[in-house]
Amino acid sequence: MTARETANTGFTLLEVMGVILVTSMVIGFATNYYIDLSRATARASENTRTIRRATALLDRIGRDFESTVLLVKPPETDPLAHPWLFYAESEFSESGSDHIKFVTRNFQPRRSDEHESDLTVVAYSVRAGEVDDGLELYRWTATQLPESLDRSFPSEDDEANVLLAEGLLEFSVRFYDEAAEESDSWDSTTMLQSSRLPTSVEITVAFASPDTDELDDDVPRYRKTVSLPMRPLDVAAMLQSEADPGSEDGTDEEGADGDGKSADELTMADCFNFGAMDPATSEANLSFSEFAIANMTQPWSQVRGMIPSELLIYVYAEPECQ
Repeated sequence: MTARETANTGFTLLEVMGVILVTSMVIGFATNYYIDLSRATARASENTRTIRRATALLDRIGRDFESTVLLVKPPETDPLAHPWLFYAESEFSESGSDHIKFVTRNFQPRRSDEHESDLTVVAYSVRAGEVDDGLELYRWTATQLPESLDRSFPSEDDEANVLLAEGLLEFSVRFYDEAAEESDSWDSTTMLQSSRLPTSVEITVAFASPDTDELDDDVPRYRKTVSLPMRPLDVAAMLQSEADPGSEDGTDEEGADGDGKSADELTMADCFNFGAMDPATSEANLSFSEFAIANMTQPWSQVRGMIPSELLIYVYAEPECQ
């Protein structure tokens, strides 16, 4: 083989450069595809985490609303001395309330040796987070009703505040009444909505993301509608309806209550004579009064053992109640 023939068996520079160009194009396309796929996967994962956060947050708030309870203010009671309220106002949101305060019945008593009710005062409030971190949502609770009407919300340094969510672009609650009319706020202490609860609420949350830090129409909003099953309780009317008009002590001739209930069907309202308690006794036993009101419809067989001995004189004398 001659030197000329040997030289013709290799690759020319143009051929080598062509191979390099084609290889570079293939690697470039593959790299771009991998990057796009990674970004799509990251977005999908972030969306999934956001949906889970929103679901958990909405469910947590919804449980409080589902347990809402409100006592109707007796006509003779000073409005400022009636601590029961359902109050909502807005500070940041333009489409609903972001500060809500109400009473629920979802507190689990921890001490069996003391009389504790399941009542809890709950307050949700929104405050501005750090720079570019969106809004922060806090939940505050108190296991004792205030002595009088209190529309204020807890301060930022209150130890009972618990951070529920941060990085929010929106948190708002809208309210619906019996006529399905919508409202951005609610105040059960005013003349218009006196001793009233909304029939349902719509909770809305929106989270900030790396792609957006401003609230606009493209930001996903997560909503949950919650019905408030418990209507306002009129204690005076309940006690009056339990009494038998034909008997001073509210019982029939056979010793059962006015509705003819059996011993297993009796409730606390059937067996405890709230009307006989004078104001001084009620004031001295405020914690028990709260417990009694909260458990008025509970079976008597379950609550009679929690009656303080000094208050047993107010239990009806019927055998079923002893």
